[in-house]
Amino acid sequence: MGRREDIEELHEFRIEFRRIGSDFPSIRHFTCVSAEAAREMFLFVCRKEEVEAEIVSMEVWNRWETPAELVENDAELVS
Repeated sequence: MGRREDIEELHEFRIEFRRIGSDFPSIRHFTCVSAEAAREMFLFVCRKEEVEAEIVSMEVWNRWETPAELVENDAELVS
């Protein structure tokens, strides 16, 4: 086992998205080390479920604290 300092901190990301052709938003949560990893996980799930979707917003989310911290609307992360 490595030392505790070697373990990357996990964050819960809340991704709000819309399926292409739908007006209704949906939400998914992913627990990972970065916003880029959360985006990659979201895209993987979309491919696996054969769903075309666009990300509306992405937040670092903590169910015990409010408000959630919005991830920058970086064109590469939120698209």
